[in-house]
Amino acid sequence: MSKPLKKMTKEEKLAYANKKIIRGFWLFLFGMIWMYFGTNLDGFVSAITVMGLLIILYGLVKKFSV
Repeated sequence: MSKPLKKMTKEEKLAYANKKIIRGFWLFLFGMIWMYFGTNLDGFVSAITVMGLLIILYGLVKKFSV
């Protein structure tokens, strides 16, 4: 049996949001660099870049909803 999740404090929520923003930024940067050099996987690279942007937006929403 698993333990019930404890309620996150405000500081933990901000740390979680900041971590999401940083992860999204690196994913976005990776996608943009890959796009710059160009490959035949353009749809895949575009998906990675958009996913990075969505993660950044998710982190920002979490950060400002605390």
